[in-house]
Amino acid sequence: MKALVSSNLTSSAKFFYNKSVSPKMEALNPQEIEERIKALPNWKIENNALFRSQTFPNYLDALEFVYKVGHAAEEADHHPDIFMNYKRVTVRYWTHRANGVTELDFRMAEKVEKLVEETYRSRH
Repeated sequence: MKALVSSNLTSSAKFFYNKSVSPKMEALNPQEIEERIKALPNWKIENNALFRSQTFPNYLDALEFVYKVGHAAEEADHHPDIFMNYKRVTVRYWTHRANGVTELDFRMAEKVEKLVEETYRSRH
């Protein structure tokens, strides 16, 4: 699997997150969350967490997407819960230290959106 996607990861896993400029790490209030989620129509808030699910055309595409999300998470040092069931992947962000959804969770959700699009584009 690594050989399959490693050539794409150099560019695709690059992330705009700059560790020297940390985003707000306090939990966002309900109004802030409501405003921020408008820009992410595929995402929902449930049980005080930000999540989205995506069904891919096949198992390997889903697995490649999980691999890319993992690399982005490592680079940003902010790791989601990832659930994979055959072709369906669910990504869930919630910042434990803040006991809620933070600006960084939304930044990562934006990155995940780009990775979904990239995974589809690479196949078509």
